[in-house]
Amino acid sequence: ARTDLASCISSVYSVLRPRLELDDARRVLRWLSRFVCYPVGGDDAAGFASLSALGQLSPVQKLALAGLAGLPPPPAPELWPELLDVLCHTLRPFHTAALRARATSAPAAAGASRPREHPAMLPEAAAPPSPATAIAAGPYPIDALVEARGLTPAWMAHACELLSDWYTGHVPWQVRVVAFPVVAARLAECMATRHLAVAAPGGGGGNTDALWRCAARAFVAVVRSGLPAVNVAAQQQQPAVAAGSVGGAAPAAAGAAPVAPTDTWPTLVHAFEMFLLGQNLPWEPPLQPQQQQQQQHEQLPLVSAAGRLPPHAAAASAGSADPDALSAVLDCLADDVLTACHFAPLETRAALVRVLDLGSRATPRSSGAATAAVLPQRFQALCLSKLCLLCGRGGAAGGAAARAQSARCQVEVAQLALPVLLSRADAVLRRYAVEAAAAGATLPAAPATEPSGRAGAAGRPAVLAEYTDKARHVVQLLSALRIAPAVVDATVATSHPQLRPWLNVSRARRRSASTAAGDAPSSSKAGGEIGADHSEQTHLLALYGALCACAAAPDAAVREGACALLLQIGQDVGLLDLSPGGSASLHDA
Repeated sequence: ARTDLASCISSVYSVLRPRLELDDARRVLRWLSRFVCYPVGGDDAAGFASLSALGQLSPVQKLALAGLAGLPPPPAPELWPELLDVLCHTLRPFHTAALRARATSAPAAAGASRPREHPAMLPEAAAPPSPATAIAAGPYPIDALVEARGLTPAWMAHACELLSDWYTGHVPWQVRVVAFPVVAARLAECMATRHLAVAAPGGGGGNTDALWRCAARAFVAVVRSGLPAVNVAAQQQQPAVAAGSVGGAAPAAAGAAPVAPTDTWPTLVHAFEMFLLGQNLPWEPPLQPQQQQQQQHEQLPLVSAAGRLPPHAAAASAGSADPDALSAVLDCLADDVLTACHFAPLETRAALVRVLDLGSRATPRSSGAATAAVLPQRFQALCLSKLCLLCGRGGAAGGAAARAQSARCQVEVAQLALPVLLSRADAVLRRYAVEAAAAGATLPAAPATEPSGRAGAAGRPAVLAEYTDKARHVVQLLSALRIAPAVVDATVATSHPQLRPWLNVSRARRRSASTAAGDAPSSSKAGGEIGADHSEQTHLLALYGALCACAAAPDAAVREGACALLLQIGQDVGLLDLSPGGSASLHDA
């Protein structure tokens, strides 16, 4: 009966679409949303169990999904927030996972005792939901335990794809602005399930592996489509605020620009922290006293009191590291968010850079699977490469007036990223020198600035191999990195004031060499000469001690790379002349 009714509703809507009014479309939307949340009867415990075991959508949910996909375009744009709300309401994996597990272990007493009062069959509310510009948490009265049984990870994966398709391809830009925080937050919660070993009741089908991958793709698409719209709204707010209008007020006219949500940037920071670092994961839903007693017997901890992963979930997250998905989200952070954060507060930019910093410091998990030990190390390398990319941005000083604010933002982000990169590079190089010396190589002793999680000589070869790879990567990044003087100056002023005289000497020599050669100010020179973006390698002065510690490294790539960087420092400050007609050559040095 439910299948026939859901099919009939979709057919009626497709036939009568041109003649339906807004209230009619709302009614159809409400019917379909109830079929999604309650695909079987409240007294059908076997039906719920089969849904979870199969890991597939029920026939009713398949029809409801097809009906929802056929709703756009709605009769009026005012319905778009409610359309997005229906899908966002179903994307609560942390909330539903615990409830679904508890509901499976206990009989469906609530639904079985009063099947005629099942929420899917309740009469509609007297007043339909108002077409508010913001999306509410959930517009319908629900029975949480019954609803959680139907909202499986399989459904959420399909909902993420449909939500992304709606948001990026159909929703007006004004709605994208006001809906962005909620849509991004729901997708971020689904992405964060990669850290949890949450299996659906019955053993199979509830694996969140497909869910977090679909959510990651949808999140990247939503950020790339919605964040520019949010920035446009923020840009249009500035003249209004300067003219004396009240900030935060709703648009006066239907076609007026919306107000950029104030929680856009905290939502993005939280999303990247959850997905990339496993931090600040959502809490379980609050329990009633009788439910708390039941949970003590069921042993279902999803998130610890500190908001971090419990041991079993942390171990499972190592096996759920998809390098392609991680790379896509890291690209989104570095290339889409940190290049468009000129309206974000400074502390928000620092928090986004901190995500990359903590990601580059992640310790590989000691798992039996080889891939579980390799993938986190690759993740560290990706985060370090992104930090290097951020430091190299912001060198171009010219450009159109519309780009001036974005260029200043890039310089500010680079100023935040450079101290982090230098600290991390120094730690890796010094730790490599210490491990190589402990393994028997003849190296000068250097303090270990990065604590080790392993003890004893048994793990030394593995640790040395790990830090050899890291040191090679760091040297390679530093050899290619060129940084704008404004970025170096900010770092020197705050972290390395003793390097100021050497910076002045290096830049004076470069200006003198450029003038003597008759080069135009815009000409580009290799090896860190002043070019179109006036980039330089004076940041290497801050790593002089770490590079000296690796000058006699047993690994040839690290040793040669460190020596080349030391020679570059010597040339910059006038201690060496490595030019073709100079007194020394790189080979002789």
